[in-house]
Amino acid sequence: MRTPLARITGDDFVTEVPVEWASLDGVRPRYLVKPANSQQVAAVLELAARERLAVLPIGSGSAISIGNPPRRGDIWLSTARLNAFEEYEPADLTATVQSGCLLSNLNRVFGEHGQILPLDPPGASSRTIGGIVATAQTGTLRLGYGQPRDWILGLQIATPDGKLIQSGGKVVKNVAGYDLTRLFTGSYGTLGIITQVSLKVYPKPATEMTLVCGSDEIDRVWKTAECMMARNVNPVSLEIVSENALRKVGLEGDLPDQCLCVRVAGEEADVRVQTMQMERIASELELSVRAPVPAQTASAFWQMVSDLPLGFPIVVRLNTVPSRLPLFLSMVADTLRHAAECVYFSASAGVGCATLMVETPCDATVMQALLPALSEIRLQVVSSGGSLILQKLPTGWKEHIDVWGPTGTAASLMKGMKQAFDPSGVLNPGRFAEGI
Repeated sequence: MRTPLARITGDDFVTEVPVEWASLDGVRPRYLVKPANSQQVAAVLELAARERLAVLPIGSGSAISIGNPPRRGDIWLSTARLNAFEEYEPADLTATVQSGCLLSNLNRVFGEHGQILPLDPPGASSRTIGGIVATAQTGTLRLGYGQPRDWILGLQIATPDGKLIQSGGKVVKNVAGYDLTRLFTGSYGTLGIITQVSLKVYPKPATEMTLVCGSDEIDRVWKTAECMMARNVNPVSLEIVSENALRKVGLEGDLPDQCLCVRVAGEEADVRVQTMQMERIASELELSVRAPVPAQTASAFWQMVSDLPLGFPIVVRLNTVPSRLPLFLSMVADTLRHAAECVYFSASAGVGCATLMVETPCDATVMQALLPALSEIRLQVVSSGGSLILQKLPTGWKEHIDVWGPTGTAASLMKGMKQAFDPSGVLNPGRFAEGI
């Protein structure tokens, strides 16, 4: 199989994977292939479908731990060589780039024109734009700037039948293919491989300010977050973070059990007014207020908060409506504490999502206590329209639980889309929800 792959990409870009390389949940693909362009990606997929081989797409690998174990895997397909700007029009606030471009490189170029792509998923500095779109992961900027899909104008996708399809367009006014673009965003590489992304970008704010306040009484912290949202504060980030998590990102000194971290951005005068309002609200509700995080270190602080999940063996992602987040966060945290030594969390108060992280010995005793309890509480979350995703688990644990959980009425639609785009199960077989 090496020879036909090399005919597509060139011999230097097909590697037999050494057996000592780490597996993906026990599956070890034999080949690592690095196509140079969209056409080569499509050709590799067509060959794989014809030969009944399974392809596991990979960008930077930052989110590779998310998902169920693949049923099989023969080829790693890397987008590392798809790293070029196709078009960039600063005056139009639009760009088209290949999917292997790193977010950090994109924002370096955009920054030269006073612009930014305001996405900060875990591991943002090493994430590819294709991987961010494929996983739809977000960070602390989601409240103010939305999700990856909100910044996508169009996609080019290679499908397992060897075709390249285009959805959307390259300019803001073009909305053709809108639904298809959203379908592939967050599909975890199970329907096709994203090869090109057309994006909107945003003028970089003139300044920003970060306030950290807190209390040992969690209800008081949630109330403060609600008041800030209701009283003319427009934060781009609003996170309730456990004290131990903040120490992980380097905050020192006296910290209450729960802290509210708030970031506002915009013109200097507006930021000053919002800062005064935040301090007033925190004082009214008797929260302790730290000195503002200096502007020169604030971006690094917030990215470290987004990056928290990267340093833990067990990561749980809770999604629900904002009004139910305090209740479900408390329930999930208590469940984890019954089985684990240390539990950390960061909750996006205005969005309705939270990430809980566990630091504990990853032995069979902990697994047998933790997984059944999470399955039980997941049913309550799902019955209320939310989800509880086990984003990261120790080796071997995934054999005992579906990391995604039930999808309800969406299951038949998801399976139908998989059958339509990848009937042979070439791409990431079994990795996504419902065994897709």
